[in-house]
Amino acid sequence: ASTEPITVKIAHTDSSSRSTHVYSEKLQEYLDENAPGRFKIEVYSDGSLGDTPDAIAGLGLGTVQIVFDLSSAFT
Repeated sequence: ASTEPITVKIAHTDSSSRSTHVYSEKLQEYLDENAPGRFKIEVYSDGSLGDTPDAIAGLGLGTVQIVFDLSSAFT
C-alpha cells in the first residue's frame, strides 16, 4: 500500500475569490478531517491551466481530475 497521498487537480476559470475556488480549498479541509493524509487537493484558478477547452481536454488526458465550468462547455 502506498503512503503517498492521492493528488486531485481541480481547474476552473473563476478568480480565487469566487466560491468555486473557496469551496475547492474547503474540500482539502474536509478530507484532512475524514481521511487524514490520503488526499492532496491542488486548485488551479483564473484559467492557470488554460481556458475551458484546455481544462476539459485535461480531463481526457488525466492531467486534471475535476473541472468546474458551465455545463454547456462540456457538451
